Amino acid sequence: MDNAFGADSNLLRRGPMGHQFIADMGLTVLATANDLLQKYDQAIDPVLRNHRVRKVERMMNLHNLKTTLGLAKARQIARDFLKAIISEVSQVSFYYSTFPTQKIPFTWIYTEDNVRKKINILNFVLMIQAGYALFAAHQSKMKAINTGVMIDHFDFPITRAWRELSAYDDVKVYVRGDLCNPRISLADVLLDLMEYDIWNLNRPDAARTLQSLCPGVKTQADCLMKIDIMRPLTRTQSDLSPRMAHPIIFLAKEDLPGESKMLETSPLMYAARNMTCELGGCAKIFEPGPVDQRLIAKGDYFVHRGPVGNGVVRTLRSSGHDIIEWNQHDLLSKYPL
Repeated sequence: MDNAFGADSNLLRRGPMGHQFIADMGLTVLATANDLLQKYDQAIDPVLRNHRVRKVERMMNLHNLKTTLGLAKARQIARDFLKAIISEVSQVSFYYSTFPTQKIPFTWIYTEDNVRKKINILNFVLMIQAGYALFAAHQSKMKAINTGVMIDHFDFPITRAWRELSAYDDVKVYVRGDLCNPRISLADVLLDLMEYDIWNLNRPDAARTLQSLCPGVKTQADCLMKIDIMRPLTRTQSDLSPRMAHPIIFLAKEDLPGESKMLETSPLMYAARNMTCELGGCAKIFEPGPVDQRLIAKGDYFVHRGPVGNGVVRTLRSSGHDIIEWNQHDLLSKYPL
């Protein structure tokens, strides 16, 4: 899917605790190059070399860079990378939501359930942050119906936005999309720099900040106040399984203490994400149970490292799942960084 938006979101906080200004932010990036992954590599590799940073993942991991190098260094790397890649971007759309508390002190959620709930508008702003990538994607898609959408994974109850967006076959959801999809990664990088650079969250300032970060690119900034598309209609979570990007590379666990945290930052996960960059899917640690089993599709990969994981894979295959079985050596040898 070459003609597609990548979408991500974040929460903006300004001021001291107890007196903070809080707003939701979302951003979509339109890039149409069919070789965007190669262009991404060509942009990021010399930037990391110039800053003497060893590349451990295919996509830029801003969180890890901030943790290991500090905020200033990480953001300078992000700016240098953005300058090198911005010519591949066709359009950037920035959305934010904040509500006048005197005019809109509260709203209603779960309006399709038997018992709806009244919620303070500031708590509503905090609540919808979990699904705000969806709302940004929805806005961009409704303006360009024939353009695909790639969304970072979200956990949020059913909304009108998801019902409308999920009706399109060219909408795909990616687990940790910022680390396995170049369009979502670009949205993540831009959103982080927007959060840092913007001083006053209003449409003119947002538009100026966005244009300064994306010279020569078509940009737009909008205040999204359509509560009706964002309010949770029921307490039931949105079912993302029909729109998940495949293949999914599942890493099977061995039930060891602290295993999930270790796997997330392991060479095995880095190889899995490198593989998904090439194949167009995403990667995750498999959690036995109905939630993750709903995500499994024909052709997904299961990577095991020992007897427990091997047993999980055998059980899944014997129960009818048409999956591809690898051990960790298969993955590490075929998709090194």
